[in-house]
Amino acid sequence: MAKAVEEISFETKNMKDPMLAYVKVLYHGLYIKGIRLYHKKDDESALFVSMPSEKSGDKYYDTVYFKDKSKKEEFEKTIIDVWNKQKK
Repeated sequence: MAKAVEEISFETKNMKDPMLAYVKVLYHGLYIKGIRLYHKKDDESALFVSMPSEKSGDKYYDTVYFKDKSKKEEFEKTIIDVWNKQKK
């Protein structure tokens, strides 16, 4: 079976705090663009991932999402781990 996350790239130009990067991921042969990586405002070492979304009315809705919560957590952890390795 192929590795789920095959490739991750970060775009860090012109980011405004607390956003760190736009992320592009190759996941099971599918490119997902528009993922965003942030740090928490009160703790720069605490990172979180925001999936691509669109606004409808006053709310934002993810346009890419996981049916299985554990797969989402694994996906986000992979992105954060790769970011942390590249920043060392």
